[in-house]
Amino acid sequence: MRGLWTWIADVIDVLARSRASRVVVVPDLVGLLAPDAMIEAVRAGVDIRVERAEPNPAPTAGLVVRQSPPPGERVLRGTRVVLVLLHPPRD
Repeated sequence: MRGLWTWIADVIDVLARSRASRVVVVPDLVGLLAPDAMIEAVRAGVDIRVERAEPNPAPTAGLVVRQSPPPGERVLRGTRVVLVLLHPPRD
């Protein structure tokens, strides 16, 4: 009977680990340049969508200034994180 209980415990352990891996923590991407933010998003297991804001005056182009959901939030793997980037004003 011990073999059956060991097997059940192993199955529960595998299920718990697979469930845990479906939840990821949103990384803090604010302050990063777009390429670096994309790399960090992939590492964390989230998808991204980029939006642009036109500052006045323009600081460093491609800098992430806002994100949603916020850093530290627990989300399902593959959740889309919206990034707002700064870029130079258009003429």
